[in-house]
Amino acid sequence: EVTHCGLNSLALIGTLVYLPCHGNNHFQIVDVSVPSSPVILGDLSDSRLTGSEGIAVLGTYAFVENGTTNSLMSIDISSSTAPTFAGSITDNTALSGQEVAASGHYLYLPITQGSDSDALTVVDVSDPTNPVVATSTDLNTPDGAYGSGIVIQGHYAYITSETGGPMAH
Repeated sequence: EVTHCGLNSLALIGTLVYLPCHGNNHFQIVDVSVPSSPVILGDLSDSRLTGSEGIAVLGTYAFVENGTTNSLMSIDISSSTAPTFAGSITDNTALSGQEVAASGHYLYLPITQGSDSDALTVVDVSDPTNPVVATSTDLNTPDGAYGSGIVIQGHYAYITSETGGPMAH
C-alpha cells in the first residue's frame, strides 16, 4: 500500500511514478497502471535520502536533489523492483536547491545561495555514476527572491521564484 511519505515532487514515466520521499528516507517506484490500485514495485531505503526534494529521470537513472545535504544522488532504476544507488555529488554552494530539470545529459537546478543570492547550477550526468557540476551562474535575483521550480525548453530555463515572480535565463 502506498502511504504518505512527505513528497515535494515526483516523476511520471509511462505508468511508473518515481517518488523521492522527503520525510522517511525512501525512494519508491509505484505502478499506477490501475489508478485506483497503485502498487509499490521497488523501495530503496537509506538515510542519504533524508530531505530529498526534486527529481528528474533520464533513461534508466533517477536523479534526486537533496537541499538538506546539498547533494545530488543518482539511482539506477533499470530494475523497477530493485532501485540502487549509482553515484552522488555533494557541493555546499552549487547544490542547495529543491528542484531539478533534465535536458540531454545535463541537469539544471535553481539553487539558493543565501537570503539575496541565487544561481542556476548545471550538472553533467553523461556518466550517471559520477555526476559533475559543469557550471553555476548567478541569476541576479532581487533581494529575498529565490528560484524554486524549473522547466527547460530549447535553449531556455524558465524558473519560478517563490518571492519575486517568474524568471527566464
